[in-house]
Amino acid sequence: MVGFTTSRLTCSPLQEQDWPFFLALQQHPDVMRFIAEARPEAEIRVAFDSRLTPWEPGSPHWLCLVVRDTASQTPLGVTGYIHREDDCAEVGFLFTPSAQGKGYGYESLVALLDFAFDEGKNSSADGDRDGGQPGLAGAA
Repeated sequence: MVGFTTSRLTCSPLQEQDWPFFLALQQHPDVMRFIAEARPEAEIRVAFDSRLTPWEPGSPHWLCLVVRDTASQTPLGVTGYIHREDDCAEVGFLFTPSAQGKGYGYESLVALLDFAFDEGKNSSADGDRDGGQPGLAGAA
């Protein structure tokens, strides 16, 4: 199964039962302020459904992982990536306002990059990890 844990977080694939959380996250104006304009629920549902498809290396759709507090299993946000080109991927995350400012985004992305490199899909996050090879590009 795709997923990973850190000292504080458990990241696991998005599931159907995550729909209310995903919808609330996508509709929260403070979460989406710098991401996208408000979208109708039907459009958010299409985005959600596309992320339910089982992911494997090389998949053309987002790997979307729900980020939960390991101790309480409370959902905090989502993180993931998508390959846009053979040698480059887009990464991103969204966190609830109550989870922002606590380093969860950074922590989840470090683990996500480690996961991606372990999967052998990327050789570098910033061009310096492996002799300047292409890698993951950050996205807001």
